[in-house]
Amino acid sequence: MTDRTVGRPGSELVIPAAGVLPGALGRRDFVRMGGGLLALSVLGTGCGDGTDQAYGRQASVPAGLLFFSDWRTARGNSLRAVNDGGKWDFVSAGHEASMEIVPGAAHDFPSTNVYRVIATAARTGWSELRVRTLPIPAVGQSRYYRWYIRVTQPDGLADSSTHPIQDIYAVNWSLQVDNGSRQWRCRFDSYGSPFPNDRWPGPLLDKSRTYRIEMHLDRYSATDYFMHVRVFDDLVSTSVPLFADADFSNNNNSNTLARNPSLRLRDATGLNGITAGCNGIGGSAPFPFTYAYQGCFAVRADDWCGQYTGAY
Repeated sequence: MTDRTVGRPGSELVIPAAGVLPGALGRRDFVRMGGGLLALSVLGTGCGDGTDQAYGRQASVPAGLLFFSDWRTARGNSLRAVNDGGKWDFVSAGHEASMEIVPGAAHDFPSTNVYRVIATAARTGWSELRVRTLPIPAVGQSRYYRWYIRVTQPDGLADSSTHPIQDIYAVNWSLQVDNGSRQWRCRFDSYGSPFPNDRWPGPLLDKSRTYRIEMHLDRYSATDYFMHVRVFDDLVSTSVPLFADADFSNNNNSNTLARNPSLRLRDATGLNGITAGCNGIGGSAPFPFTYAYQGCFAVRADDWCGQYTGAY
């Protein structure tokens, strides 16, 4: 069952689907008032100062959860804040200027805090966090990834394609942000796969709009895997994706992810991590600027991560 919207146009209340309990799960309800959005905080969403005193009181953590970060530790640009109390084991140089943990509600995130990715001239847009201690999936195992992202980079940059989120060093897969005018194209790359299955361009998404993106990697052999992708706008629906596998086609439009194409691993050891931020921006650019906001990262071994709950 999908979410329902009730009330007069311009003053609707978004009612989550059956089985989704916003109060218990620690997310926000959104009331549309005259074209604006009012975020109603509920128990379990955390404290305004970014501490974790109220997180997860009524929500459970799944047994298959391998990694989770919502930057609840602190706000600001201290090392403790940006690595979320040590959850990220790599922080790129210059984090004092290229990273900031800020309130999430101001950017339509369900978490209390989010990572503001700042592109600076000194680091040529490089602002990167990484965890390198995830277990490598064995043959027959899966990995389910989730993150929320709000792209805000300016239009018309000389470097029109960046890869903000990926495995350990973009060894096997990455999310590519293809920059456009007021929009960006969501693209997934598979680095070990030959043409035309090395790139999977997807839908155009709006800048300054927050999306939940989920990816499933199914390692079915020593050298091969399947990939499946979902894109949500949780202000519209938490259960029905805006876009999914059928919306991601390969380089020559001969296949889609909905047909379960076989993809090739370049190096399975690269699946031991996940990277957030931005890998850098080449060419001239109006530095400094906010490249994106990112939050609510999770990696599971057993099932799709789903919407952010407050517990993970």
